Amino acid sequence: MKVLMIPFGTLKLRIMNVNSSILANRRNRVFGILKTQFRSFLSTNKTCNPQNFTDYESIKQQYKPQVPEYFNFARDVLDKWSEEEKAGNRASNPALWWLSEHGQEVKWNFQDLEVYSKKVANIMSEACDLRLADRVIVILPRVLEWWLINIACMRTGKSFVVNMTVEMDI
Repeated sequence: MKVLMIPFGTLKLRIMNVNSSILANRRNRVFGILKTQFRSFLSTNKTCNPQNFTDYESIKQQYKPQVPEYFNFARDVLDKWSEEEKAGNRASNPALWWLSEHGQEVKWNFQDLEVYSKKVANIMSEACDLRLADRVIVILPRVLEWWLINIACMRTGKSFVVNMTVEMDI
């Protein structure tokens, strides 16, 4: 197993290449937990009818979304809003407002998200040698860097596998 330690802010990110057979037991255990939680969600959740329109068929016929051939949320949305902030066409409001359990508060605008996520994307592509459509599993506590890795995966076309840390797993 190849392990790469990368300093990032106050954290040291540990990047590992892992064989899929190593993850099999963990995946089965997690799937069992998720299946149980999903069943309880379905049994308690009620459907609701939208109250904002009366004729669904007419609205469906009028709706013509403009979908680009290749869409990348990081480039097409975040970077566009970052450019608008730079040009002064958009107020520099927080794009990400994070509060730690210890009361530390961080506010990033779209320009910050663009710069930081591009740095993480470069680390992933160059230092970690990750390629298009590679799967990335991140096991972190609730920290700000989790969001940067998520956006960097979107930016570079990697599949971000959402993984939540549980205290007993650490």
